[in-house]
Amino acid sequence: MEVLNCTALVTATSCTIWAPTQAQTATVATAATITGLPASAITVNTTFLGGGLGRKIEQDFISQAVKIAKTMPGTPVKLTWSREQDFSADQYRSMALVRAQAALDSSGNVSAWWTRLVAPSYAYQHGGSTGVDFIAIAGATGLPYAFPNRLVEYVRHPAPVPVGSWRAIGCSINTFVTESVLDELALMAGTDPLTLRQKLLANNPRALAVLNAAAALGSWGTPPPAGHARGLAFCFSDNAYVAEVVEVSEPSPGTMKVHSVACAVDCGMAVNPDALVAQIEGGIVHGMSSALWGQVTFSSGRPNVRNFDTYRMMRMREMPVIKVKIIDGDPTSLGGAGEISVPPVAPALANAWATLKGQRIRTLPMFPGATKGGGGGGETESKGGPTSTKGTGGAARDGSRSHGEDD
Repeated sequence: MEVLNCTALVTATSCTIWAPTQAQTATVATAATITGLPASAITVNTTFLGGGLGRKIEQDFISQAVKIAKTMPGTPVKLTWSREQDFSADQYRSMALVRAQAALDSSGNVSAWWTRLVAPSYAYQHGGSTGVDFIAIAGATGLPYAFPNRLVEYVRHPAPVPVGSWRAIGCSINTFVTESVLDELALMAGTDPLTLRQKLLANNPRALAVLNAAAALGSWGTPPPAGHARGLAFCFSDNAYVAEVVEVSEPSPGTMKVHSVACAVDCGMAVNPDALVAQIEGGIVHGMSSALWGQVTFSSGRPNVRNFDTYRMMRMREMPVIKVKIIDGDPTSLGGAGEISVPPVAPALANAWATLKGQRIRTLPMFPGATKGGGGGGETESKGGPTSTKGTGGAARDGSRSHGEDD
């Protein structure tokens, strides 16, 4: 939650930068372009990020500080953005609209799968997409599920809203769709959502082990407390397998309380298990905040949200119990950690809510219009109106939408 900031010192022969940057090489290139100095004359000191989440890959705050420092040779310049500037000049999560269709055969097996995604392209806006946009379609392709027939289509939406490397990017959007539709298919087939996924992952031992571990950790298959329900979701992201089970309730009409999240992960060799658990926990918090409340709308090209009074975040007193189990996978394989626990959160919550209420949430955030003081968000629970139909409105920092059709 630290705002963007950078300190720069430029002299005739050197440039020294202190910044919470996620892109050191790009920072050197930015400084070299501005100062005209060779890369060997530029030093980058990376400070603690205070929360990176992809935003601190960008170079706008770096270039500002270096440009100012260049006009004041020998004087260190510290630039700190205000919270309002931080919100107003953001690089937002891509809005998206996804349509999904799937078919079941006479035995209740998934025989066909089709998704069509329309969203702005982070890769294209940043000049890195010349072919298939694998960032945008992550979570829709490369799935370990045994779908015998599968078609994924992507249409780039040339929106003027600047989109950034939001944590888990396309995977967070597409996993919400995939895992929500799988639960709907399980309901149609009259089978347990876990059982359906077990069948689809039967030929992938690592994926199946993660799924079963999360189910056991989250007490799947045992009766939840009265008034509670559980939801399940799985994803394959950044060469890592992750599954989560959440337990929710409705303390008062139109509210959702998250009681627990159980997560199992196999990212190959866990180099630092304690850091891995911290990343998983942080991703779950991030995923809950964005799925429940995260939204930025625009008017006349300007964001309507400028501070946390109108941008709802998870509070400490609202935190559920989080349990994480690390599964030792292939020791020769290294997977990601920082993004992988975000994508399953939203569909797990939606699946739990559908079990609890019989109401399918297909639009994110689940509780739009939430504010710090409660407006749509509440003080201790998420208040608002989870909708079961396709939403309308502007672009959003967290504006994933899915429209599921099960045929």
